[in-house]
Amino acid sequence: MSKVRSGCCSFVIMILLFLGGMMVDHFYPHLTDRPLRFIIKKVNVLKSFIFEGPRLDYILIEKNGEEYRLQSGETVEVHSSDTFIIKRTETNIFYKKGVEVDIQGIGRDNDLNFIIEVRGLVDKAIAEGLRAGRQLYTIKVKRNGEVFATSFLDVRVTKDDWINSAEMATDPGNKIKYLEKAVEMDPSDGYVRGYLAKLYEENGNFTKSIVQLEELIKLNPADREVYDKLIFLYKKANNSAKLIKTYKRLVQLDPDNEVLHYNFGVLLEEKGHYGDAVSEFFQATRINPKDSTTYAHLAYNYTKIGKLEKAISAYEKAEKLNAQDPVILFNLAVLYEKVGKVNNAISVYERALTLNSQDMDILVPLAELYISIRNYEKAIPVYEQIVKIQPKHGEAHGKLGFAYTKQKKYSKAIENYREAARNDPKNAVIHFNLAFLFEKMSKPQEAIKEYEKARRLRPNDSDTLLRLAELYMNIKNYKKAIPLYERLVKSTPKTHGVWERLGFAYSEEKQWHKAIKSYNKAVQTGSDDAVIHQNLGMLHERVNNKEKALIEYRKALKKDPSLKVAKEKIPWLSIELLKRK
Repeated sequence: MSKVRSGCCSFVIMILLFLGGMMVDHFYPHLTDRPLRFIIKKVNVLKSFIFEGPRLDYILIEKNGEEYRLQSGETVEVHSSDTFIIKRTETNIFYKKGVEVDIQGIGRDNDLNFIIEVRGLVDKAIAEGLRAGRQLYTIKVKRNGEVFATSFLDVRVTKDDWINSAEMATDPGNKIKYLEKAVEMDPSDGYVRGYLAKLYEENGNFTKSIVQLEELIKLNPADREVYDKLIFLYKKANNSAKLIKTYKRLVQLDPDNEVLHYNFGVLLEEKGHYGDAVSEFFQATRINPKDSTTYAHLAYNYTKIGKLEKAISAYEKAEKLNAQDPVILFNLAVLYEKVGKVNNAISVYERALTLNSQDMDILVPLAELYISIRNYEKAIPVYEQIVKIQPKHGEAHGKLGFAYTKQKKYSKAIENYREAARNDPKNAVIHFNLAFLFEKMSKPQEAIKEYEKARRLRPNDSDTLLRLAELYMNIKNYKKAIPLYERLVKSTPKTHGVWERLGFAYSEEKQWHKAIKSYNKAVQTGSDDAVIHQNLGMLHERVNNKEKALIEYRKALKKDPSLKVAKEKIPWLSIELLKRK
């Protein structure tokens, strides 16, 4: 019933409005038809409101000074630079009583006639980690708190917004995050990629910085500045393959750039690509033939690939350009020495020494070269300079001892050998040489003492064993000589001279059978000495083997008819053996 009554009331109101409009038109014909249209319009509005409920015709908005009508369900797009205001609504509600417009998430209940801060909405979207590059807000049109229409506000975040936020941010992580978004929106923007690469590098993320720079190169393949940055980062990341590839590209772009060829050569040299390095350094010298450092690198790489003559030629050119560089002189001298040009090497070392008389790297090889050509007179002052700089240089003292020995200055030689032994007590050669000197000076006990030190350091050194054994034999200390000879014959079993000496030592110690065995070994290993056979004859007599004694005496006499003992023994032994028969 209430619905019928309401409908009737509405109908009555509509009839009255219509009749009122007709009367106005009849009694006031001088008026235009605007009132009639106005009344009809209001009647229709009332009709729609009564029968359909509240309806939105449009929302009148102003964007950047221009008005637009936004209907229900439609979307308006805004950017950070836009100004935006909702001016009013057009609905079927009389006098828009109770009508409000609320943009959800803005903060006010009614946003009519308020300027919307789009920049703030963009900043909010960025701060909340927006992913899609846009933020959609719902515009709700309400009557008495009930929503009867909905439209949308599309807040767009542009590449420039991300860049601006990055520039304003103080936290490096946020800066990087915002620029990554900008790159996603426009991968072809070289400025943003460069900015992002710089931030990655500053934060130690070389890998990501490299990725951005490599993309930049794709955008501009001739950008030298980007190549330089890539080279720096490839070095940081120790990426040799990409370093080399980048330099190859650069020398293609700029083939007459001397510095480029030089730097590429240095890289190849560091990575062990010596042949390729030669090519780059050669190109650098072709462009600039007056750079001594480039020639020095060229020479070094020629050395590494075994082209020593070409290396020498390059070092000679480097020396002509810079005769005051001791490194160039040193390397040239070393090469002269390698190819056997000793006099050239000495000459260059001497020139280098004039630049720095304290340079051990020059003093030591120069002194050794003097020794090698037996120029002891020049070697001695150089070694004296070495031990002056380094008093505990054992090897230099040893070489001084050797040089003084050659000049027969034995006291100076012993003095230096002793100093060498103090500084390098585990050097067997020094002890051996010192012992040899004492032997020359007829100081057997001191010689034995040094030979024993050498033997402890090198127990199997045959020279030391032999010299020491001979000294013990000379002082008739056969018991100490025997084990030395025994060790010698184990290491050199075919040396008949050692077997002879061992046989003699055994016989002196009355070890007849061992003496016989040793002498027989001497004969078997090539001894042709008649005295050995005579000694064997005497030894066989000692062990009462007259038959063998006679045989050995006859061999001895046959080899040397002047042997008195053999002459006397043969007739006597022959008679003794006949008697025995």
